[in-house]
Amino acid sequence: MLALSPFVSNALEATPPGGAIHVGIQPVPGGVELQVRDTGRGIPREELPIVCDRFARTRASLDGKAVGTGLGLAIVRSIALLHGGDVTLASELGQGTTVQLLLPGPAQA
Repeated sequence: MLALSPFVSNALEATPPGGAIHVGIQPVPGGVELQVRDTGRGIPREELPIVCDRFARTRASLDGKAVGTGLGLAIVRSIALLHGGDVTLASELGQGTTVQLLLPGPAQA
């Protein structure tokens, strides 16, 4: 569950008081999907491709209010890729962000 920490931290940082953060885990064909969805500020569409890059900082995070180094999502994505999984993001400004971590299940004998 350590992999969820950067997702939840980012969601907490981006979601204003009165907003909501939903965390879910569900089986999917070939593995498991972990999802964190928030009702925060969202990420501009043009910045979505870089948010999992090392040291990536979005314009919203550069407003002086965000904390962190820009490494959390990059580390989680690297670990996921090493295990045959991946991280995907969907976001809409002013509506929130959904981050999905897909991890493969054990090989079937």
